[in-house]
Parts: sequence; C-alpha cells; structure tokens
Amino acid sequence: MHGRYDIFGESEDELAADYTHKGVATGVPSRLLSLLFFPVATLMVAQLAKEGLYLLAAVVVIAQFIGPLGLLVRTGVLVFLVVTNHWVAASIIFVLLIIQVTVPILGTANAKRVLREDRPIVSPFEGLADLRVALLAECLSLGGALLTDGWVRVTLLVVFTVVASFHASQLLFRLYPLWHRLHYSLMMRYAALAAAEHVLSSSEGRSFDFEAAALHLLESAYPYSPESGNGLLERARTSKLSFSDRGHLEEMLRANRPDLSEEKVQGVLQRTHDELISTDGDALIIRYAIAELVEEAYGDEERALYMQAIFSGRAS
Repeated sequence: MHGRYDIFGESEDELAADYTHKGVATGVPSRLLSLLFFPVATLMVAQLAKEGLYLLAAVVVIAQFIGPLGLLVRTGVLVFLVVTNHWVAASIIFVLLIIQVTVPILGTANAKRVLREDRPIVSPFEGLADLRVALLAECLSLGGALLTDGWVRVTLLVVFTVVASFHASQLLFRLYPLWHRLHYSLMMRYAALAAAEHVLSSSEGRSFDFEAAALHLLESAYPYSPESGNGLLERARTSKLSFSDRGHLEEMLRANRPDLSEEKVQGVLQRTHDELISTDGDALIIRYAIAELVEEAYGDEERALYMQAIFSGRAS
C-alpha cells in the first residue's frame, strides 16, 4: 500500500500533511470545527469590543492572517485577559484556541486513515458556495447583535437563527444518510467532467463516452492512487451488466408496493435489466461508479441503500 506514494516522492506523513494544509481529506469533524471557528472568532472580537478592548480586538483579527504565529498571538491575548480578569472574553478565546489546535490534528489523522484504508477523497460539502454567504451572514448578524441593543439586537438574533438553521440543515442533508456524503459532491464533479468530455467527443466526431467520464470521476476520488480507477470501473461495469443489485430493487418493490403481483415484480426487474444492458442505460455507469465508491467508504449495506435510492429516483 505505502509503495503507492512513491510516484509522488512523498511519504504517508508528508502526503497527509500536504492534504491537511490544502483542506483535503480532513474529514467531517475537522471540517465542521473549522466552520465553527468563524462564529466563535466573531463572538470573541465582538466581546472584546464590547469591553472596550479595541486594540486587542484588532490584534485578534490580524492574527487570523499571520499563519501559525496567530496561535501564539492568541495565546498571549488569553494570558492578558486572564491576568486582567476579563473572564468572558478569556473563555471565548480559550474555546477558539482549542478549535484552532484540534482542527489540524483531526484533519491529519483522517488524511492518514484515508490513505491507509484506500478510501476515496471526497468532501461532503463540495459545491456549496452559497453556504459561504450564509457563514458570512451568520458572523455579521451575531457580531451585530452583541454590539447593539433593543429591537436591532432582536432583529439580528432572528436573522442569525434563521441563517444558522438553514446552514445546519444544508450540512446535515449532505451528511445523512451516509451515501449523501459522496453522491452529491461527485455529481458536482461529474458535471464539470461531462462538459469536458462533451467538448472532446464533439471535436473528435464521436458520441459521448460515459465510461471515460466515469473513469475520470473515479480517478478524481483517488488522486494518490490513480490506478484504482480502472479496477473500480471494471467492477461498476460488471455490476451493471449482470444486474447484481437485482435483489435490492426487488426488496424495495416489495416493501413499497406490496400490492404488486409476482408477475409484475418480475416484469419490472426484467425491464430494468434490459435497460441496463442496452445503450439507453449507458449513462447509469456513472451511478454504478459512485456506488463502488460508496461501498469502498461505507460498506455493502450503505451501497444497497444507495442503489435503492437510484432505482427509486431519489439519487438524482
């Protein structure tokens, strides 16, 4: 396994550290904590301003942009706040320091686990650009609420609550069920890859190659092991043509439509199999490719749930 890193000239530790620095393969706990960092930092700056410590508030903001030295600066601010008995601000900055230290530790540990266990590198939160706007709105409304009074504060707290609830719901949707963590992000990647394949196929005067797009999609999930894509694509192709998930579809049909006769159930299964092996079913190789990644990351049972979602139209 470790020999795979030789093509990069990097050890596992070096590659994991590089991924963590880029925010890749850091895992859900690390990503969620990093998102929490900004509202807590806003809370801290607002509290310092509220207590009249404007210079310290400015120092804390500047510390955000000076890399590892920022941790030392915040530690110094914490010591000052404790010595001068500013306990509320000290408590907030202490929480911020814990987050700042914990995020890279969790991220590096997850990156190493991904490499060791041959897991795909896909963030559940890819393509959620609108959530950056939500995060900014949360910070502004929370900070404003702490620095104002009366109806303005109430209004800003309502805005914060609404935006934060929307933000949380979007994050939860991308996290559960587990196959969501791969499906939606990979479909975002596929949209870009499909556009590139469309341009290439048009310039070469051939039809769109779904398997080529699927291969590129699989390779994007294994940047540290590009050769894994071919094996996963072959597995996806075999599963699709042999209709290995026939049992999952049959189980879903019997659970959702107990009124269907045995003849109708078998008819649906046969028509589905016929579509899978026809050219009309070529596009489904993308879903089957993602199914292989779901199995690699979360096991057979989650793959079964994902296939049922595909057959029922819920995995769009």
